[in-house]
Amino acid sequence: MATVTEAIQWIQAQLRALDGVRQSYDGPPDKVAGSLTALAYPPNGEIAPSTPVGTRTDFHNVIVQLQVPLKNIERDYATLVPYIEKAAAVIISDLTWGGNVETITATSRRIPYTLGPATWNGIDILRLQFTVSIKIVQ
Repeated sequence: MATVTEAIQWIQAQLRALDGVRQSYDGPPDKVAGSLTALAYPPNGEIAPSTPVGTRTDFHNVIVQLQVPLKNIERDYATLVPYIEKAAAVIISDLTWGGNVETITATSRRIPYTLGPATWNGIDILRLQFTVSIKIVQ
C-alpha cells in the first residue's frame, strides 16, 4: 500500500530534476536555502473508513512549493514565474504520482496556486505554492 510519504518523495524527485532547483525537501525545513528550493508536505486531509473493516480511503492536500529568499522582488518574481508552467507540468505528468496515489485532483478538477511574498521561520521569501488533492486507497 502506498503512503502519503511515498507520494511526497515521488513529487520531490520530479521537482529536484527541474533546471534551477538547487535544493528540495520532503517536508518543511527549519531554514530557508539561499537559492531556489522545492518542498512538499501534507498540511491537512481526511481519512474515510471503508468496508471491509480496516480499509480506508485517504484524501490529502499536499503543498508543492518553490521558494526563494526575498532579496530583490523584481528579480525574484522573474525567477519564479516560469515555474508556474514547469511545476504544473511535473505535477500533472503522472496522475498517479509514480503509482503512489489513485489520482491527483481527487476533490476538484483544478490545482490552485498562489505566488507572492511570505515569511518562513522569520525569513522573508517569495513562494509559488500549489495545493494538490491526492487520493490513496488503503
